[in-house]
Amino acid sequence: MTTLTSGAIQKAAKLDEESLAVRQRYGMNIYGQRVLLARRMIEAGARFVTVNHAVQGGLFGKG
Repeated sequence: MTTLTSGAIQKAAKLDEESLAVRQRYGMNIYGQRVLLARRMIEAGARFVTVNHAVQGGLFGKG
């Protein structure tokens, strides 16, 4: 639990500290920014991070 409250994890959550080029490379959308946050949390010392992304709009089964 101390990892979650550490200053390193709190700093990792500040995505605006990442360069714009990196943020754009991950994608300027919810999923891309979540994956970027996950990477930053691992770098800050988190041992396990999960990224969930719900697909809305019936994308499955098309095509």
